[in-house]
Amino acid sequence: MSETTPSREATKTRLIEAAIEEFGERGIDATSVEQLCERAGFTRGAFYSNFQTKDDLCIAVLEYNREQILQQLAVAFSAEPEGDLDWALNVALPGFFESLNPTMNARLTMLEIRLRATRVPELQQRLKDFESETKPKMEAILTELAESLGAHFSLALGDLISVAEAIYLHQLLEGDDDRLLKATVSALVTTGRA
Repeated sequence: MSETTPSREATKTRLIEAAIEEFGERGIDATSVEQLCERAGFTRGAFYSNFQTKDDLCIAVLEYNREQILQQLAVAFSAEPEGDLDWALNVALPGFFESLNPTMNARLTMLEIRLRATRVPELQQRLKDFESETKPKMEAILTELAESLGAHFSLALGDLISVAEAIYLHQLLEGDDDRLLKATVSALVTTGRA
């Protein structure tokens, strides 16, 4: 497989960003390839040189979003005062959740993709595969974070990630709700030795 050039990567990123806006405004099915390309400033050829279908683009949007999430998680906890669990729970974690999908279109697009996956079995399987690939990355980050804070979780990491995903989906639908986030995290994170 050939290496992706910076120019091709930039084209792909612009198409993904256009998809986030278009899917959020119109929905996935109502958005044409032409509309995506027009918004990104490209021709249909640019789309088809990067994606075979809109479902391929949906997965690319999820991958793009995952990378943003991992970067935001690193940034949120990079200024961590050594072992300060209170700071992590009350400043860093809410700040991290606040930074996710900052626009209404971004939130709607994430919901659109999940909804589409319930109707398109191939996309549903790809979404499951994507989530299976993502979970170990999140587990590694959470393990490292817990160790640095001297904390442990009252749930298995996989279950904790599922709870975090539920809060994330709730926030996609309802907007920010720090109260729910803080109450949930407080119930699931404890300090001291396990």
